[in-house]
Amino acid sequence: MNTLYLIISDIHSNNKNIIEVNNRLEELVGWITRKCTCDDYQEVIIMVAGDIAYSGTKSEYDLIEASFKELAKCSKIVMSPGNHDHNFSSYSGKARDILISSTDEIDDSVIKIVTKGQSEYFDFENLICNVDIIEKTSLSKKYKLSEKTTIQTFNTAWCSKINEKGGELIYPLEQIIDDNDNCEMRILFFHHPLSWLNPDNNKVVRNKISEIANVIISGHEHIENSFKVETDNNTNLTIETCSFHDSELDENGFITFHQHNNDIYIEKHIWDGACYKTTDTKTKSDIVESNSKYRSGFKVRDIFYDELTDIGTGFSHPEINELKINDIFIYQNVNNITSKSTATIKSENSKNILKNHSEKHILLSGEENIGKTTLVRKLCLDTLDMGIFSVYIDGGDIKRADRYNPEKLKEKIESQYENFSFDQLIKRSNERILFIDNFHIIKGDKKSIIKLINLLERYFTKIIVTVSDSYHLSQNEIKGDNVFQDNFVSLEILKMGHASRWELIKKWNNLKSECIDSDQLLIIKTDKAYNEISRVIGKNYIPSTPFFLLTMLQSMDTNISADLNTSSYGHYYHYLITCSLGLAGVEKDKLDGIFTYITEMSYLYYKSNCTELSHDALWDFNAAINEDYTLKVDCDSRLSLLIKAKIIKEKSNFYSFKYPYVYYYFLSKYLSDNLNSSEIQEIVQDLVKGLDKRKNMNTLMFLTHHSKDMRILDSIINQSKSHFLEYKPTALDKDVLFINSIISNLNLRDLTFEDGNIHDNRLELEKEKDLHDDNYNNDDINQDDNEPDVDKESKLHDFLTEFNLTFKSIDLLGQLTRNYHESLKTAPKIKLLTEAIEAPLRALESIFSIMRDDPDTLLEMIRDRLKDEFKIDSHNDHETEIIAKKLLFQLMKGISFSIIKKISSTIGSRELLPVIKLIYKDKPKSNAIRLLELSVQLDLGALGSIENIEKMAKDFNFNTISGALLQDLVGYYLYMFEEEVNNKKRVCSVLKIKYNPLNNKQKNLINKKEDLHRP
Repeated sequence: MNTLYLIISDIHSNNKNIIEVNNRLEELVGWITRKCTCDDYQEVIIMVAGDIAYSGTKSEYDLIEASFKELAKCSKIVMSPGNHDHNFSSYSGKARDILISSTDEIDDSVIKIVTKGQSEYFDFENLICNVDIIEKTSLSKKYKLSEKTTIQTFNTAWCSKINEKGGELIYPLEQIIDDNDNCEMRILFFHHPLSWLNPDNNKVVRNKISEIANVIISGHEHIENSFKVETDNNTNLTIETCSFHDSELDENGFITFHQHNNDIYIEKHIWDGACYKTTDTKTKSDIVESNSKYRSGFKVRDIFYDELTDIGTGFSHPEINELKINDIFIYQNVNNITSKSTATIKSENSKNILKNHSEKHILLSGEENIGKTTLVRKLCLDTLDMGIFSVYIDGGDIKRADRYNPEKLKEKIESQYENFSFDQLIKRSNERILFIDNFHIIKGDKKSIIKLINLLERYFTKIIVTVSDSYHLSQNEIKGDNVFQDNFVSLEILKMGHASRWELIKKWNNLKSECIDSDQLLIIKTDKAYNEISRVIGKNYIPSTPFFLLTMLQSMDTNISADLNTSSYGHYYHYLITCSLGLAGVEKDKLDGIFTYITEMSYLYYKSNCTELSHDALWDFNAAINEDYTLKVDCDSRLSLLIKAKIIKEKSNFYSFKYPYVYYYFLSKYLSDNLNSSEIQEIVQDLVKGLDKRKNMNTLMFLTHHSKDMRILDSIINQSKSHFLEYKPTALDKDVLFINSIISNLNLRDLTFEDGNIHDNRLELEKEKDLHDDNYNNDDINQDDNEPDVDKESKLHDFLTEFNLTFKSIDLLGQLTRNYHESLKTAPKIKLLTEAIEAPLRALESIFSIMRDDPDTLLEMIRDRLKDEFKIDSHNDHETEIIAKKLLFQLMKGISFSIIKKISSTIGSRELLPVIKLIYKDKPKSNAIRLLELSVQLDLGALGSIENIEKMAKDFNFNTISGALLQDLVGYYLYMFEEEVNNKKRVCSVLKIKYNPLNNKQKNLINKKEDLHRP
């Protein structure tokens, strides 16, 4: 329910002001009615925080009774008394004063006597208040508005006097009602601010109310004294409201607040003589942030905080006007490269480096665009949020090490903190952290750099600096015996692996409204973008850094591919290159000439069979370009421009392409532009035949981004068809009866699906990929895959090589169909897809054929290995036989599962699914094809028809390869994608999979995790 909370305080009703007061109350009724209509509030709660009357007499309450009854018709009203609601004329003698002063013996009988003067107020409260009391003491009352909201009132005026002073009041702790219901909104309001309580009493009462309430309201001061968070944990909001009517003040009115998007919005409404106008709006989150910005007694300047949260790279999101660092930041892993040990270096998450390396300063390095600046800004924000005094300086602000002094440091700190002094800082704070970004641009020799670090260590307990990966201090001073050796730990920021890429893409998508509303859609969109980006990154074509990943995500959401003469994937490379050239100052009308120049240059590198060329070689190339195109391009100027645009790089007067994707993009563009040349046709044929060479595969992959020429398509298809030519595609039916018969009488273990958090499942899967890459990946894009570790003259070597070439071919076939799914006609698409499906199924059949010819020999090999490995004696031969059969079955099922998933991931897309179904429309579908079609559908995040799955389950036997694959495919889908619980239960029942649901504790934990990741 949408509820508006309205706070009135200090009305001071009396004969002199009653006309004006009733006028304002009447207008308030109208204001509430209009507000509910315009902003769709279903409920209004009015809290009257005391001083309704001027002297607490019945006649003063009578003056406003009618107005309050009108308010009660359109709202719920709860009250607490103020000192002006005390009729002090009802007391005589000094008995009351004596009782009040006896603070050690305050019981209900004392309170009854001391509050006698509030009787007229209580009568008015009982008349107007229209919310039931659920619990009360002599001084406190508790109301329950809903399952989520309670209100408690304090009678702080119980011991008021006519001429009371701040710091004299007492509120008995035992009169406070404990909170036992843990409601979401726990409101407490009373008349006197806590500062009016006796200091000792103030402390215990303040501690108590911080436990029982999260919105605390008071009046009395007759000013809106700013909203602030009182407690250290920044959860409780304290509102000191304004007076409703005080002729001595310029501003009178009321305060409202309401909840929206997990925040509380507070507004001040001031009477302007005829109506109420909203003059001030604040949110609880802003107040928490503002009050959290004090570090060691110094207030963090807003401009400093804003600079830290600014991502500063010009990225834009389709639904967020201004991206902030917390919207998209992911902590990357780092390697500790301080040690010179050759042992394997274990990476750690950068989030924990301050904790993990608490005894030393930190030197962060990494390649260009790795995210050094963003990481160090985020770490600075983190330390600020932890309450630590932290300063951020760019190396460019220091400029020269020998000229930096305490005055300049103080000036910098003063731009980030108000009222700063070194004396107070060192006096107040034991922990002071300095972040220096781009330390490598600070000029100075070794001596001056050491002197600078010593200066900074006088004022800061910890220093974190970032440097480029090629940083040399004063001509090679920093490597070897460097200035950071003793008291710095050196950490290298790593590229984003599978897990961090997944998290970044999910975070980007989670900013979209459709994904906020649907967890299932969030998973599907993230899965699609992740797969697309992984294909574009390929074998390290593009560095997996935050800059490149965010550029691609931005490109995906801007739909620019239609404007480019490239494939659906090629446009990402084009976009990255165009952006780099644009940032280097190349105007749009010059792009065509620059592209031509780089295209010609890439072919020069290819023909030279070199990864780098000398300045002289490029000078000759530039001269040839000028002659061929009738141009006057200055070689050095052009090379400088290409270096600035990050197209090429220079080292010792030799030049090479900076990133692999740039080289392959332009080389393949040259091949595509000149495809009618016999020379180029011969090159393409050689590339297709030499797919076992990684450079050839890379070139062809990029060539398919530029061209859909049927000559290329036919060459790749024919090459693929030459592999396992003697085999038909496996049907996973009668052709695997031999393996089915082996385990027909065995009871395979029952499958169990443990329901869980899909986001956690996905992250764990990506972490496993990272672990695999750490152990086996080769970062060199041009280095060929490792040769099989078998005799090159053996049949096994030939088989493994052919197997490898088959899957490289289907990578190309799949990419071609995805790239040109809209521009290729149906016939060539069917041709491509058919081979992409049948080639790996032929390869799988070749494996089955080997097994089928002599399964007994294979089983014997497995049995012997088991006996040797586990020292099994002959008495357990029967048990060993069963284990061997099960292992053989699991092996063949695993290979079959991997190949089916490989095919579906290679050719699978929503656009191609109808074409895939069209291929086998008029043919009987084998088990393999039915499983493949299901796998493609499941990979797209759709379970589809459970009736279809049930039919497949009936057609297959579960104690067969096909039946087991069906179980595994669906189980994998349930692990990877969100699905309705009823569908999970039903499909598990159909497939004889035991379904273990989430318990309530697990559900609550998942919900909390999801809430934490919502924007």
